[in-house]
Amino acid sequence: MKRITLLFSIFLLTFLATHSVYAERDVEYTITDLHVKIYVDEMGHLHIEEDFTYDVSFINGIIRGIETTGTDGISYFRAYDITDPDNALELYYEQTGSDFRIFQESEDELKTFRIHYTLDNVVTAYNDVADLYHKLYDESNTERIDRVTADVYLPYQAEEQHVNVFGHGPTHGSVQIHPEGFITYEVDPLPPNEMLEIRVLFPPEWVPLSSKTISENQFASIMDEELGWAAKQQRNQIYSKTLLSLFFIFSFGTVIIMILHYLSRRHITFSNKKYVKSPPSKRDPISMSALLQKNPKPNSNMMYAVVLDLVRRGYIEMHENLTDSNKNNSFYFSIINPKRLVELQDHEAQLVKLLFYDSGQNGIFNGAYVSEQLRLSNEFRRIFRKGFKEWQLAVKIFIQDNQLLNRPTIMSIMLIGWGLAGTLISILLFFYDNDLMAIMALPGVVLSLYFLTSYQERIYLLSKDMKEEVRDWQLFKHYLTNFSNLNERPTWSIAIWEHFLCMLSRWE
Repeated sequence: MKRITLLFSIFLLTFLATHSVYAERDVEYTITDLHVKIYVDEMGHLHIEEDFTYDVSFINGIIRGIETTGTDGISYFRAYDITDPDNALELYYEQTGSDFRIFQESEDELKTFRIHYTLDNVVTAYNDVADLYHKLYDESNTERIDRVTADVYLPYQAEEQHVNVFGHGPTHGSVQIHPEGFITYEVDPLPPNEMLEIRVLFPPEWVPLSSKTISENQFASIMDEELGWAAKQQRNQIYSKTLLSLFFIFSFGTVIIMILHYLSRRHITFSNKKYVKSPPSKRDPISMSALLQKNPKPNSNMMYAVVLDLVRRGYIEMHENLTDSNKNNSFYFSIINPKRLVELQDHEAQLVKLLFYDSGQNGIFNGAYVSEQLRLSNEFRRIFRKGFKEWQLAVKIFIQDNQLLNRPTIMSIMLIGWGLAGTLISILLFFYDNDLMAIMALPGVVLSLYFLTSYQERIYLLSKDMKEEVRDWQLFKHYLTNFSNLNERPTWSIAIWEHFLCMLSRWE
């Protein structure tokens, strides 16, 4: 009994293991080709042969849903594996309504399936015309087919003077009547969620045995219907071409504007000078940052730059703490003359209040002490954060009041409008029923976002004087950051950091 139980357990584990691997295997394939042959007999039935070519990584089989609307249903169905044409293999299938599940496991190969089926009473015979209207695929199709070819063979040889042909589907499809007397529809590719319909008008005498007859004239109304459909397709083509043209114009214009903006705003060269050894203008660290950076953020680096600038200008004194062995506490700052603080800008006075009084030690600021208190005291942290936000607001007001950042101008408004137009074009491209246009929409969105943030990015053209100042500040920065590599220095250069450390701290 124990042996039987053990054997059964081993069998069960093996069964579950093999079937779990089978179930977890991902189904991967592409449909590279579909060749359809449609034969119309004298009773108006369609005898259809479909050859599907799959590029398979792994499949258990295929599912074919057949559209039967407007017919009397499917009277015959067979499926074959014709990968080897000389050894066609009939396949097992299961039918649910008009959906057929065909079973054939395949892995890492090109596989061709052939499906034969008959649709009864598809052609409608009127007094003046026979109407073959059949939908090969509707919008519920989720598969992309790289190439679709459908050949239609009428009971008699098709000639242009007796036959009118129409196709409904992607605008890049085509239809032609061959001299050999059959009609070919081609779509390359057929995208997912696209329908493909064929319609052929021919003499009613060609289906004399049809039981689907209506005693009225319909040729004129059918032609009007198809002319309306053709006009709609033409409008769609014009729409897509216009959309693509606008997209290319937008993309080209965007690149040109970005290049002009880059050349006018960055890396400006007026001479062969490598260095500027003194500040080109009397700018404080904040206005200098606003001039050189796209959108300066009031942060801790800017805060220390302002403190060092106040040391340079004689409002604050920096001391070395020789009694403290901790290197983090080796320097502290104090107010030289509190009465002179009224001379400061609002943002500077706000920072002095925050560091030396609200968070300091009776007019003394020690960075290590503030850091320690921020770590230990929630109340101290709350007070400091509130004061820091007030200082950030004061900095932004200072930059705006001194017109250091651009206000909205006609150019920036135009560029924002350009970005909005690009966004709209990209959205229309994305939702248009074309894979390529949807992919093209992605870089369009990126380019559009660039212009939608144009005000934040300070898009404007600088005057020549402003360009020269920007150039000199960049050369001065080059001088400071490469100072240790210079072979020639002025005699006072031993004290360069005392004079310009506040500037260097903003760049670092």
